[in-house]
Amino acid sequence: MSRAEAEFKAFTEAKNEHGEAKYPYYQELQASMAGLLQAGLAPDYTSAYEAALALPTHANIRDALQKQQAERKAAAEAAAQAQAAPQKAQAASRARSQAVSVKSSTPSAMTVPDGKKGLREQLSEAVERTLSGRV
Repeated sequence: MSRAEAEFKAFTEAKNEHGEAKYPYYQELQASMAGLLQAGLAPDYTSAYEAALALPTHANIRDALQKQQAERKAAAEAAAQAQAAPQKAQAASRARSQAVSVKSSTPSAMTVPDGKKGLREQLSEAVERTLSGRV
């Protein structure tokens, strides 16, 4: 087997991280890829595949490939959010349980002396208010 045949076989049998064909449309793009390689516009099969996808004649294939990639990305994000949801709920619950509510009482209003009473009268009124519970 020649070097070129080995490279082509490796290219056609390449798999992505999901175990699927890495270059699923190479058969549809084969004529364009051959032209790009023969013209010297692409140095290898991978770059010829990508360049052929960019051609306007293969816009439908490019759109289908982009749609598949978008669906995979959306599914991965949904799975990540579903996996993170219990952790977020647990963190929120922990934060609520650790929250501290400060309780305070409003200070009672002090009466301002009207200026006509002496010190003895002011003190006796304060004692009476305190003893009667009207502080």
